[in-house]
Amino acid sequence: MEERGSRLFDGRDGASTATLGATCPSATNRLDAALSHTLVVMSKPTISPSLYGERFNCPRCGAFSHQMWGNLQIEAKFPNGQRGYFTRATDFSDAEGAFAVEGTSVHSDRDSAEPKWAYSLCSSCLQSAVWRGSVMIFPAELTVPEAHPSMPEDARMLYEEARATLPVSRRAAAALARASLESLLREIEPGNKSKRLDEMLATMKTRFGDDLWQLLTALRVAGNDVLHGDRDDLVVLLLDGEADVVIEPFFGAINTIVDKEIAQPARTQALYELIPQTKREAAEAKALSSGSLPEAVSLSQPSPEGPHRA
Repeated sequence: MEERGSRLFDGRDGASTATLGATCPSATNRLDAALSHTLVVMSKPTISPSLYGERFNCPRCGAFSHQMWGNLQIEAKFPNGQRGYFTRATDFSDAEGAFAVEGTSVHSDRDSAEPKWAYSLCSSCLQSAVWRGSVMIFPAELTVPEAHPSMPEDARMLYEEARATLPVSRRAAAALARASLESLLREIEPGNKSKRLDEMLATMKTRFGDDLWQLLTALRVAGNDVLHGDRDDLVVLLLDGEADVVIEPFFGAINTIVDKEIAQPARTQALYELIPQTKREAAEAKALSSGSLPEAVSLSQPSPEGPHRA
């Protein structure tokens, strides 16, 4: 998009360039900061790890990078006719009967059977993932989204801990996700500092809308009940059901709050402040006179660049 010789987005990579700074540097910088997380996340390729995939998003560092592959091997003794045994490296397998142990030696009478074990090595972080057949064993594959880039730090730490815990314990992950939600609601609404989570949600029902509020309430209840040993329908579904039915929506709801309450207002305000101050004030005065803007509220901020033409 061109305006007065300046470009808002660079079409080459989809990222904000802040080249509007020649016209209004501070407003553009605010816009760039508000948009940068969203645009960077949107512009990244997202390719899930797969066995012998040449390029995918590394499960260790997240970078979209080239992967190098090799088979995990074990030193084993093989029969060598009447002359005893010879030792060589062979691909490891945990198939029944693939290997035997005699004394302190590993023996085999054939090459390894399926499933074989392999490793992928990321060219970006130089860390490895371990595979059994076509299944990635380490690190455990995470199916829920990363924390929203604008999530406050305390809530983010709890969210990422819940996300990392999910493959090991859904019970612990639900409790940590509930704690992340509680931390987030205290952050976005100062009046929540001394309230319990159920009280916070009760006062924010209209603000969030019915669908999101119901999902957050389900997360609150599930996070409580799993720690108390309850086995109601929601807990059974949480612990035994498909992850995309209940687990992933819980994490998605937390990210939705961040986008709705933090990221979207920042983007909107940054765009609004690109309007010349006199034109903003004229629009606000008209809204005030029509009764749609409370008298004590002004959306405009003083412009450090001085007056603009209306």
